[in-house]
Amino acid sequence: MKTLDYQWPSSFVKNTMHDNNFSNESIGDVIGRIEDFFSHYYDCHACLMPSGRSSISILLRYLNFDRSKTIFISKWSSHCLYSCIGPYSNISTDFVDPDLILVNHKWGYKSYLHQNFTEKVIIEDSVDTIHLDRSSLFQNNGIAEIISLPKIIGSFSGGLVLTRDENVSNYIRNAQQENVELGRTQSKKKYNSVFNIKNEYGWEYCEHMNTSLDIIALKDIENSMKNLYKNINIISHRREIVLKKFKNIVIDSKRLGPVIVFPMSSYKILSKESSFMVRKFNYSVKTNSDYYESSYLLPVHFAISNEYFQSLLDAIVKR
Repeated sequence: MKTLDYQWPSSFVKNTMHDNNFSNESIGDVIGRIEDFFSHYYDCHACLMPSGRSSISILLRYLNFDRSKTIFISKWSSHCLYSCIGPYSNISTDFVDPDLILVNHKWGYKSYLHQNFTEKVIIEDSVDTIHLDRSSLFQNNGIAEIISLPKIIGSFSGGLVLTRDENVSNYIRNAQQENVELGRTQSKKKYNSVFNIKNEYGWEYCEHMNTSLDIIALKDIENSMKNLYKNINIISHRREIVLKKFKNIVIDSKRLGPVIVFPMSSYKILSKESSFMVRKFNYSVKTNSDYYESSYLLPVHFAISNEYFQSLLDAIVKR
């Protein structure tokens, strides 16, 4: 069996017609309802953007970043970070006096900066994290925290910039409908690529400039918001099941991630090893550390069936 990319529920998005007629809906009203929902949940400004990528890009424009500056990202970061940072600044995985630090809270696990670096400009990258406790936000006093909605509620688009700074939120909200035509084109491309329609790809190349969501994308996000609490309940329950089998596995009690990591040095697979995703993970929890280890990923999010989850869990044993 070919390994499924099961890291996030966005890999299992259900098809809904992209040409639905929402002509009687006000885009501003839908944006308002979505932002109100998430602002209440996070108890801070929640600004809606087309994606996690566009969320990071607009923050770099707000900060007036250019090629004279350098942004640190951790090793083994995904391509999406290069595509949204690269147009605005230099990128480095070596921690040498960066102008901005992107702290990657990968799969819901917190990452910390040494206090010597907390005076730097910081963006907290929590794209696939569900925060159970508001105190887990802004762990490194970042100017903003980024959430990807496909990764927590299974929509086909959408990102959130969470911030306590009203100047940041005002800047983003003033830009939300700056490029409506680009937003409409990007939305159609994302939809088509998710559902393999017309073999369409390439939305990633323009996403760093995108600030707008069309009504189809907005309604999909609004209809998917109910999945937040569904996902919370399912991940929480599956974590309890995992902890009954492996009492010492590391899990953050204030954050939910879509997968649980099992270091290959301590765990092995009895069967179906080809069905498991293997990725590098930093077990030191220090942002500028290089302590990475190959790990098995156990998916626990709501788009994974109970049967598939249990079959993968049954295959994991301690070495």
